Amino acid sequence: WYDKSGMAQRVFDGFKERIQELDPNAKIEERLALENEDAFKAAIADYEASKDAMLVLRSHGAKHLAKNPTAKPAFIGASNNPEELGALEDMSKPDKNFTGVTYYVPYDVRLSIVAEVVPGGKVHLLTQEGHPSSPVDIAGVNDKCPSLGLICTSSQYPTFAEAVADAKMKASDVDAFIIGSQAELMDHTAEILEAAGDTPLFAFSKGPVERGAVAGYVPSDHKLGRMLADSLYDVVVNGKAVADVPVKTDPEPILYINAGTIADLGIEIPLDIMNTAEIIE
Repeated sequence: WYDKSGMAQRVFDGFKERIQELDPNAKIEERLALENEDAFKAAIADYEASKDAMLVLRSHGAKHLAKNPTAKPAFIGASNNPEELGALEDMSKPDKNFTGVTYYVPYDVRLSIVAEVVPGGKVHLLTQEGHPSSPVDIAGVNDKCPSLGLICTSSQYPTFAEAVADAKMKASDVDAFIIGSQAELMDHTAEILEAAGDTPLFAFSKGPVERGAVAGYVPSDHKLGRMLADSLYDVVVNGKAVADVPVKTDPEPILYINAGTIADLGIEIPLDIMNTAEIIE
């Protein structure tokens, strides 16, 4: 992958752990966080000529493979839903010689904790302009909010500073904010929280909840990495066709709740939900 991505690194770490269990002699060459897209494309060209398979991580990797199918089997991870990205027509039957895993969690699941805390509320989604996952987050939230009784709006921001400024301006007009699946915003959760004031902030990733967001349903990047290794092993060693290895999701995403934040904001979450969540103190 290219550019910084903590998620891609966590997925890759899980992959390496599992692939070494499956085959201690597996040889892995790493080209991580490449400096630009040209270096990324060059790495793919090199791997086509020299490897049995390749991992092409992050959403931009899935989109690249959709437009530039490889002869060698390829595997995606740290990516949003490849169907929503326009990279695959059907995750259950990949048709472009790549499969893998996605951090996608159904938006009705993601939004259920928001609906529990601010039932019938006005919710504003903050996303990063130009990021491939932003349109996916926006479409998913817009699709599921009405059925949950939420009134949802969204914005895409060129920089985190503009997101912070807009959150400060909208804080008195909405009942909750959500940070989308974009690192630029997640890395600046503290500034967004300060701008939001007493308006609850939710997230689609664990990091923002650790930094003070109220809650979020999150897949395990490490588990997805291990699942990715199983898929690669099925294709490269067991001889399965890529089309017969569906793109996998985490079947049991974790609900993270920040105990300090809900106490500070006076939010009460039913005990049955708290008992199923992972509490961040």
